[in-house]
Formats: sequence, C-alpha cells, structure tokens
Amino acid sequence: MPSALFCVHDLDGRHRGPISRLLTDWGSPDYQIPHLAEFYLWANAERQPLTAGSFLSFTASQRGGLPFQPVPHGHSIIPATDHTYRLTLSDTHRALRLAVTSRRQPPVLPGHVTQANLFTVAAGMCERLAERNQRYADAHEGFVVPGGEPHRWLARAAGYLDSHRRLGAVDEATLAARYLPPTFDTPYPAVQVAGAYVFAYVHRDGHLQVSVDLDETTPWLLRGDGTVPTRISIQGEDVFTG
Repeated sequence: MPSALFCVHDLDGRHRGPISRLLTDWGSPDYQIPHLAEFYLWANAERQPLTAGSFLSFTASQRGGLPFQPVPHGHSIIPATDHTYRLTLSDTHRALRLAVTSRRQPPVLPGHVTQANLFTVAAGMCERLAERNQRYADAHEGFVVPGGEPHRWLARAAGYLDSHRRLGAVDEATLAARYLPPTFDTPYPAVQVAGAYVFAYVHRDGHLQVSVDLDETTPWLLRGDGTVPTRISIQGEDVFTG
C-alpha cells in the first residue's frame, strides 16, 4: 500500500500553530479522504474543537484509519512517502483545508479540499473503491475481499452525499460567492451567493443603499412556500428576520 505523511496544524486568524507530523502505510487518498470526512463528522457530532489536538485524539482512538504514528519532534530524517497531506484546521470558523501532493499518479482531486467539498470528494473516493472492487470480483468469479464489498462503499458514498446536503452545501455556496464589480453605466457592486444578489452602494441622495435580489436563489435554500429565509444584521444586531 502507498505510504503517506500527514502535516497537521491549527490556524487561528494569523496565528499558525506548530505542525504535527504523522506517518501511515495506508496512505491512498481513496481511503484517507473518507476517513477525514469521518473526523469532521465526529468533531461536529461530539462538539469537539476542530484542532490538531482533537485530530490526534481521534486518530489515536480510531486506529486503522487516519495516521496515528507521530514523527518525533526534532527528528531530522523523515522517510520519503508516496503522498503528503497538508491539513489546516480552523476551529474559529469550523473550517479545514487539505492539500495533497503525490509521487504517484493520484486520483482526480480539486486543488484544495475544504469543509465545502469534503463530503462530495469523499463520496467520489468511495464510488471509485466500489467500482475497483466490483472489477476485481468480476475477474475472480465473484470473490470479494472482506470489507471491500461494493454495496458497502456505495452506501458510504450515499451517506457522505447526505452529509454534504446537511453540512457542506452552505459552505460550498458561501465559498463560491462571486463579486460583481460596478461599471460606469451600472454603478452597483454586488455579491452573488447561492444565486441571490446583494447590492451595496452609495445612493445619489447620499445614503448607503443595501438591496437584495432573490429571484435566482438556488432551490435548496427555498422554504416550502418558495420564500428565502433571510436575516439582516447591522453592527451585529439583527434588524430584519424573515
């Protein structure tokens, strides 16, 4: 199996915590990204801080998944590995960012995995494993390696897609927000998020104008009656909820 080095650290504003390095001999992204999704689910379900400390506690209690073999501090020689994972955790915003580099040809991955796409990427890895194990079974008279049953991996993929709908879709929409700059003939800068447009500009009569256009809001954000749950705050105080 391919080996991997995990480099994990906290990020609190501009403060970057110390890096913890861990090694594993089970380092393929096909396995590691679903395990990372399990860590994120655990941290949310158990209301644990999203920190390197919690990551280390989780890996120590879930041996066989994410790496748990620490590289001693001050150890100058780190063995070459097939994959390197750089994981940044931010408890302030319940966020994570993962970058993967590989000496071998890795599976197709986005440039970064964040809390916004973690579950969809994990689902894709599970679907790859289901397909791979099905091909193996077809070539070996139906024999399936114990624990590698395709239906189990597909069920796990479905679970991650459900988690994305519950937890990841909101961050995905927010991180995909687009800024639409003003032009000389349309002097109304806007941000589009989840299909909705929020305009903010100085009106000709001298007041700050903030306007919201909800006509193109993505369907998953709509209530049953077609309205969009909305909250508007000024200086941290809610002035409108509807």
